[in-house]
Amino acid sequence: MSSQTPHTEAEQPSFLYPKENQKPSYHTILAYGLVGLFGLSGYIFGGIVGSVLALFINKNLLFPLVYFPEFLGLIFAIGAAYHIILKQSFLSFITTSKRISIRTFFVAAGVCFSVLAAVDVAFFFISSLLGYSSFTPQFSAENISAFSLKLVLIFIPVSIFFVIQTLAEELFFRSWLSKFFGLFHLPFPVIAVLTSLPFAFVHGSNPEAAEYGFFYFIILFVLAVTLSLLVYKTNGLEAAWGVHFANNMYAFFIVSYPSSVIQTHPLFQSNSNIVLESSAVSVFLGFLIAMVVRRRVEKV
Repeated sequence: MSSQTPHTEAEQPSFLYPKENQKPSYHTILAYGLVGLFGLSGYIFGGIVGSVLALFINKNLLFPLVYFPEFLGLIFAIGAAYHIILKQSFLSFITTSKRISIRTFFVAAGVCFSVLAAVDVAFFFISSLLGYSSFTPQFSAENISAFSLKLVLIFIPVSIFFVIQTLAEELFFRSWLSKFFGLFHLPFPVIAVLTSLPFAFVHGSNPEAAEYGFFYFIILFVLAVTLSLLVYKTNGLEAAWGVHFANNMYAFFIVSYPSSVIQTHPLFQSNSNIVLESSAVSVFLGFLIAMVVRRRVEKV
């Protein structure tokens, strides 16, 4: 009888950790490293294509055409590397189930979207009581028809873009990078930190970082840790993917910020200070607790 102790779901979910309870071979480490390099190469190549497109189109108006190639390049490159180098199905790097759980994706997205809206509504009433306006409507009685039509026309292409963009980031940080550290059977908290730090640093190049400084980095780090915990608890990317998607959709269509990396035309523009950003941290912490204590989503 083997003396090795099998992994339990509570200790080491199969999505993050290999089935074999042993040190990885140099061949396995190299193979995973090559997968990451392939993914980055696809991202860089797509970014070059997007930069060329940006020379001819409005970056903010048609931003999906500018950024779409880099994220699609990452997905295709890392997916091909999974299959060719690791001899594993692309699906296994999204979920441990036989198919992607669309239900889990939309439940997580719906909860996140609802919590973000509830916090903003609460902050609106609190700021009103304190005598200042926290949000500026981007529409008026005179332009409501044209404004609504614009939102309807861009909803589908923007939604498709965010589905691709958030999947690409989840595949790289919460799947490939997490699985790479999982090869060494590191404790989950360590994996969460090691994958959340680069996620925060990469997004730290956004214009928001210049305005909010280190506090913006903390927000990104907390979000990344939240997403990692969702992956850990659900044995797949679907819940984290859904939260990431809902967060980006909310920022694009509902409430945006003057320093946002993409200047969109949402329903409201935030006149926020550091207090609102603190509320954002509370949102994700609250959602984190809610997802941890709820029963694990049953995948079909």
